[in-house]
Amino acid sequence: MNGLFLLQPPPDTSAYMIAGYAIFFTVLVIYLLSLFLRWQNLRRDLSILEDLEDESKR
Repeated sequence: MNGLFLLQPPPDTSAYMIAGYAIFFTVLVIYLLSLFLRWQNLRRDLSILEDLEDESKR
């Protein structure tokens, strides 16, 4: 009985590995998109603040 246990192949978990990579890369893309949008908003805010500063110096 003990010898049969050693002859069984390991379970096929490649589908779980592929799903894990897909989830990881999806989250990574969403994070990078979020960083890009935040960077654009910061640049816009900086431009507005610089314009306000120029108007206040007049």
